[in-house]
Formats: sequence, C-alpha cells, structure tokens
Amino acid sequence: MYTMKQVCSITHLPYETLKFYCNEGLIPNVKRASNNYRVFDEHDLKWIQRLSCLKSCGMSIAKMKEYLLLCLQGEITIPERIRSVKSPFIMRQDGSVWSPLGISLHLLPDRQVQTTESDMTEGSACT
Repeated sequence: MYTMKQVCSITHLPYETLKFYCNEGLIPNVKRASNNYRVFDEHDLKWIQRLSCLKSCGMSIAKMKEYLLLCLQGEITIPERIRSVKSPFIMRQDGSVWSPLGISLHLLPDRQVQTTESDMTEGSACT
C-alpha cells in the first residue's frame, strides 16, 4: 500500500491534484488506513497514472469522469473510450492504444468492480 505522498512521488503529481482527483471521485473506492489516511494499492497507482495520461491528452475533469464510468462498464465500452480521447489513437493487438503524441493507454482487460475495491482496468498506464 502507498500513502498519498508516495503516490505523488511515483506519479509526479502534486499532492493537491491527487487529493482533488480523490475528492472528485476519479479514484473510486479509495481505501483508508487505520489513521483514516488515504492509501493506494498497485491497481490504484496504475489508474492514477492513466488519469495523468488522459490529462496530458487534454481531457477535462468532466470527460475523465465519463471515461471512468465507461471503464466501470467493462470491455464493451472500449470503442467509446477511444472516441472520448481527443488525440488520434491507434488500437494495438495487445489491447493498448497508441497516440502519435507518444502516449499509450492500456484499455484491456477490464475487471469487475466490487463495492469495496477500486478495480477498473489492469496493465500499464502510459508507456
């Protein structure tokens, strides 16, 4: 598990940005430690990196929320997710999506989201 500070160090996000993403619901089902501080697992970390990629593509917070809802619905929404990103993307055979901007979002495979876990997609975020 990672603290907010550790996640910020790994993802190069400002603390305030990560806190904002949590408060806006962009990181669903955030877990809390016994001291009530937010803690993140590997899956959360990958999703946070993915949010950074989406932000780099120019996606607004509102569109990120829509993207999150699509992710939560599963693989069937992949074409719509690709359309929701402003930059032109190319789907690769391995399930990742590549952009001429050098940004790659891994969209496959999706996992079921349980009410106590923040699972959306697995795999690398940006490469």
